Amino acid sequence: MVTTRRADRSSIERWLKSHGVPNFVEGYANPARVVPLAAVAAVPVVVMVLVVVLLSDLNFGFGLLAVLATALATLAVAAAVLSTGLIPLASFGLRWFGQTMVRGGSTMLAVLPLLLVAVAFLFLGAETWQSVGRLHGLPLVLTALLFASLGVVFVVRQVRPDLDDIDGFTDQDDLRAALPKELDWDEHLMADARMDVAAGPDNVLRRGERLNLHAVTAIAQIVVAVVVGLAVFAFFLVFGILVVDLPTVQSWSTEHPEIWWQASIVGHHYALTSQHIRVSAFLGVFSALYFVVSASTDKALRASLTEGAQKHARTCLAVRAVYRGAL
Repeated sequence: MVTTRRADRSSIERWLKSHGVPNFVEGYANPARVVPLAAVAAVPVVVMVLVVVLLSDLNFGFGLLAVLATALATLAVAAAVLSTGLIPLASFGLRWFGQTMVRGGSTMLAVLPLLLVAVAFLFLGAETWQSVGRLHGLPLVLTALLFASLGVVFVVRQVRPDLDDIDGFTDQDDLRAALPKELDWDEHLMADARMDVAAGPDNVLRRGERLNLHAVTAIAQIVVAVVVGLAVFAFFLVFGILVVDLPTVQSWSTEHPEIWWQASIVGHHYALTSQHIRVSAFLGVFSALYFVVSASTDKALRASLTEGAQKHARTCLAVRAVYRGAL
């Protein structure tokens, strides 16, 4: 049973912020709001730097310059975070991740077998273990970030056509059907709703709002890819423990296995090594990128996997139409 609450201006603004579109809120990125909050956020950092300077042997001029530079840099970063809505976007991404993990089971079952078949030969190849399995520290992190960055850039460039496919609202019934059920929408608010969204979202959204909506859609699609990558990582971790024993790890990686866990069960010896984790993690990141590229070229697959993101974007536009009318 869905608990509803009265939809007034404050509750609508809270809904917009919690669902990843804070820039839909009037005055959210206004400097008069952002700068004082950024200044408050910068105070603890500046105080810490000031204490370090006072306790160190730095001369007065250099210490003052360090404090001033820290204050300006912290203020700029805090203002950027507050004006772009990165904190609400991060909160939305975490919540969407949980929803995808719970509700995306059937979709994952349709995608994972294809990915596992494509990637299994890489996992069982000695070359993968000799290259990725022997990476340590920063080179391993940079390799994973390279693939992850390519995937993020690819998704960001692909989300705009998806937003262009979102239809406008033809009448009050169409608008009401898109509104979230957790708010009790007053008839007066519905009557004042701005229906000019029917001309298309890009025609009426301000630049910050449009970028915010693109970011929400991109995050939703990236989260699906992350879930796929984690599922592939978990599968090959278990698969590797079962079929790639310690002598095989040493033979393929040409180095002594770094054992994290081992046990003997019914006469069989199983072990988890750092090489297992590195190779499985690399293949998980690679699979996420492969999934992103495959979904962009397969319209049916992309439609099934991004349906929730498109529905969420349409709901945000519906709430915005009512909110703009309430203003």
